Amino acid sequence: MSANGYEGRRKHPQASEDVLLRLSPVIRKASERYAVDDDHADDLVHDCLVHIAVKLRRYRAEDIESIEAWAWKVTHNLCESIRRAAPAIHGAWDDRCEIPDSGPLPDQLLERKLRRAAVRAAVRKLPRSQRDAIELVYLQGLSHKTAASRLGVGVNALRASVYRAIHSLRGMRDLAVWRESFHKNAMCGIRNLDDGQHPVLALESETWARDRIRAGICYGEIDRLLDGVYFATGWDDLYEMARRAPGCPVVVDPCFPTTRRSGIEELRVLRARLPTCPIIGHGHARGAWCRASVRHEIGFVAILRRGLDDDREAVRLAALRATDCDETERLLDRIRKCVPRSMHHLLNATLHESLTRSSVARLAEKLGLTPRTLARNCRTHRLPTPKRLLSLAVIFHVERLARWSGHKRGPTALALGFSDAANYAHLVKRTLGATPTEIARRGGPDFVAMMMLRELRCGGADAANRRSKNSAA
Repeated sequence: MSANGYEGRRKHPQASEDVLLRLSPVIRKASERYAVDDDHADDLVHDCLVHIAVKLRRYRAEDIESIEAWAWKVTHNLCESIRRAAPAIHGAWDDRCEIPDSGPLPDQLLERKLRRAAVRAAVRKLPRSQRDAIELVYLQGLSHKTAASRLGVGVNALRASVYRAIHSLRGMRDLAVWRESFHKNAMCGIRNLDDGQHPVLALESETWARDRIRAGICYGEIDRLLDGVYFATGWDDLYEMARRAPGCPVVVDPCFPTTRRSGIEELRVLRARLPTCPIIGHGHARGAWCRASVRHEIGFVAILRRGLDDDREAVRLAALRATDCDETERLLDRIRKCVPRSMHHLLNATLHESLTRSSVARLAEKLGLTPRTLARNCRTHRLPTPKRLLSLAVIFHVERLARWSGHKRGPTALALGFSDAANYAHLVKRTLGATPTEIARRGGPDFVAMMMLRELRCGGADAANRRSKNSAA
């Protein structure tokens, strides 16, 4: 027992205090992600220090060099336990105790959460050496000497990696877009909308709802295609903005305050003035605008219910689906004329799911089928394979959005989920046997739509001939 660190600490109690003092920065860094303010962080650090002081006797002296990682894990587990127990504790609290809440507002919490998510996503894009240096020095709070010994490099080399990582983070486009979006005015109106821009237009009254829309547009590379978010100051302002930016998604809160008529009446006027305007409804699920009759009358491209299905990915998908949606609807109308009615749902889901670079398994799950059943249905109707259908649909979306926005195909492909522009070129070459430049020269989305219809017509004609032969027999 004399070899244990516990015996050593009984003889030298100052050693435990030195170890706790050394672990304090690590514990502080680990607990900050769970704290809502500085006072809460101090309470968590105190609880974690007491907890670690009790568990410190389990640690052996010869393992003292990796005690920071052990303290980081213990702090993480304890803070997770406190966070999970928080609802039960607050539920048992007497509501009659009126204590003023000095914590941050919900929109501030959302902004803080999104900022941390943006930083973590940016750190993951760094090279391995720079990412490890940033995580050890800034996320785990280790000194340069300790971090260098853990990575097996010199202190000067570690400092150089940290410097290069910080320089790379400052120049990263995702963080710059996030800072620019969240520092814009709440409602900018038409006075800041320039001709030739392709933004997302929105009419929202609540700050946290505007932040949700900003978050969906800032992430996922969709901002390469759409020029940010512009919030209207009222219904008349929204009409003029939608008129000046045709084809751009319009996110509307049907419950936006108005003095003339209800929000549903304002939406009817908007639909009458601009019949082709793509409207996305974003409001409370219990509102009258969610009724099926109102949805059909207004013709929402997508529905986002607050607190239910308006997360970042849902906002991104809704904005992509609504952008220049007339071209997609025209293709769907032409497709419905050349394939059996039973396959309309499949092709409609294919065009919608291809906006997110979905796989065949994801498409089959959306249709309530297995991948094997989906492939068998396509063979039965002499249609292209599900993988080829998805590839053709993705190419069609990239070509139509590039032509509509005026951007190059590389940034447009990144907005639709490609990890690199070269991957899109390989997909076009493998699917159509030509380069994206040749496809653009032949007509771009019109050529891709013609190829898709040609393959579908061949399959539909074969299926019709087969059915007529069977009926004659």
